[in-house]
Amino acid sequence: MHDKRVVPQLLVMVIAAVAFTAVLWTARWGVGTSPDSVAYISTARNLWSGLAAASDTALIFRPPFYPFLLAAMGLVGLDPLVSARWLNALLFAGNVLLVGLVVWRCQPQTPWLAPLGALLALLALPLLEIHAYAWTEPAFICLGFAGLYGLSLFLVNEQKRWLWLTAVLFALAWLTRYAGLAFIVAGGVGLLLFSKKRWSHRVGDALILGVIGCVPLALWLGRNLGQGSSATGRSFVFHPVNRTHFWQAVFTLSDWLHIPAAAPGMLRVLVLAVLGMTAVAILFFSFTRSRRDTPHLLRLAYERLLLLFLPTYLLFLLFSISFLDAATPLDGRILSPIYVASLLLGMWLLAELHPLMRRWRVMQVAVAGLLLLFLMVALGRSGRWVYTAYERGLGFSSAAWQQAEIITHIRALPQGTLIFSNSPDAVYLLTNRLAQPLPRKVEATTQMANEHYAADLAAMGDRLRLEDGVVVYFLQVGQRAAVPGPQELVQSLLLHPVVETAEGTIYALETER
Repeated sequence: MHDKRVVPQLLVMVIAAVAFTAVLWTARWGVGTSPDSVAYISTARNLWSGLAAASDTALIFRPPFYPFLLAAMGLVGLDPLVSARWLNALLFAGNVLLVGLVVWRCQPQTPWLAPLGALLALLALPLLEIHAYAWTEPAFICLGFAGLYGLSLFLVNEQKRWLWLTAVLFALAWLTRYAGLAFIVAGGVGLLLFSKKRWSHRVGDALILGVIGCVPLALWLGRNLGQGSSATGRSFVFHPVNRTHFWQAVFTLSDWLHIPAAAPGMLRVLVLAVLGMTAVAILFFSFTRSRRDTPHLLRLAYERLLLLFLPTYLLFLLFSISFLDAATPLDGRILSPIYVASLLLGMWLLAELHPLMRRWRVMQVAVAGLLLLFLMVALGRSGRWVYTAYERGLGFSSAAWQQAEIITHIRALPQGTLIFSNSPDAVYLLTNRLAQPLPRKVEATTQMANEHYAADLAAMGDRLRLEDGVVVYFLQVGQRAAVPGPQELVQSLLLHPVVETAEGTIYALETER
């Protein structure tokens, strides 16, 4: 019996070690970077050097905890771009361990579930991708789902230390991503609905969770307001969720099930609906069963909290898209917490089916076959992705960006040259030079027309003339409709090419060159 428990635990640790190695392997060219990544890295560098301004846009638009973590790792001499790679590798190993631990503690009667859950987390392409990039989701997932586990322990044994620990973890999750509010709300509602205490004590516990969880970010938002900015750098404007968001979510969720890319949209909707209703029916049945032993009570508490978190997180996203940030995509990155919650619930669905599988050989073979097929497809997709990332790199850290000829020409510009670009993030990351963004035709968060576009474009031309500046236009970024294209810039500002490469062009004003 002892060996049966030790072997699954060792397997979980081995799988976590593979997760750590996989992230380092993908980062051969450096941790994956996107515009968000550059904002975190530049903020961390400014924090470490003491140059971070109180009105820094990145510190207002995004919560501060992840840049603070990157800056703190500078104590051992690591630049934030390097520390992000090691931090995310540790977080991937930690999140895989967290999945294995939670499944193990909540369902010890079926020890094989723990390594299976850890393996599914390792091979999950949406989880692998977010850990390979310098993004906040890995820390957010670790803090939030560890907090739900602590709250489950509190609901079972009522030891106050778990409530305090949960409140701190939720506070840090909210300081990592604004969506962390979903954990606090779900946890507070869970305390009110599922605690065994009297109602006055339930309310008191919920207040403790809410106050400790909310005060740190509330102070931060107050600091932003005190700088004369909005609390989050976003405007409160109604721009409702539309069909594009719906179908993006459908394709993201169905892709997690490895449904072929050519499958029609309605088939994806049907599959998701059938699986969702089946899962809800099985979980509802599990709730109605009598549970007297502590492990089952712990699992029941965590199940309930997960089922509260899922709709709360979705409602937060719908509210955010509809009123605060219309550009929020419902892609694998944003929906990754839903993947983790669904993975844990899936493990417990298997636990419910386990007695039936032992009784009916046909069901045992069918479930084992489906799991094996799922794992093989996941391994193939994730393996190809890791190999491609190793060979080419990710985002601005890719070989194509780092070896681009235009980057060499930007580095050769005189120090202090004013640069405008359609990708100022790439300019900063690859040349360590600051660049200004091009005027936007469409506001980023509201997706509405910029009424000041013409004036912004004219002001850009004036600055280029007065400061002898240049425009760097990257072709890799694509000519997005939100910013002017190269031909429009040439015609409107009378630019001419100074340097032309396969990756893009450097322009200057005709009157100055």
